[in-house]
Amino acid sequence: MADSLDHARRLADGGHFDQASAVCERLIDREGPSADLLFLLALIADASGRPDEAHACYRKTLYLDPAHEQALLHLASLLDSRGDATGARRLAERAHRARGTHDV
Repeated sequence: MADSLDHARRLADGGHFDQASAVCERLIDREGPSADLLFLLALIADASGRPDEAHACYRKTLYLDPAHEQALLHLASLLDSRGDATGARRLAERAHRARGTHDV
């Protein structure tokens, strides 16, 4: 099966995190980074117990798409679990504002 974001998602959904990460990395090498690819890498890192890597990937996702609601919410949760309630609240508020811009 050819590398694609959908293929990487299916692998990740099946718990094949290393394979899914490898597909994402090949796609980034071939096509450049995208918010969707970086977000999937963040989710994989989060699910694999690598919070520092997840944090970095969520931040990169938000760099490319500052209104990426799911990245905002996941990063808020990660910050909250690290004891940064203020940072988590700010990101949750951004997610709420982002949701408002998508409801139009």
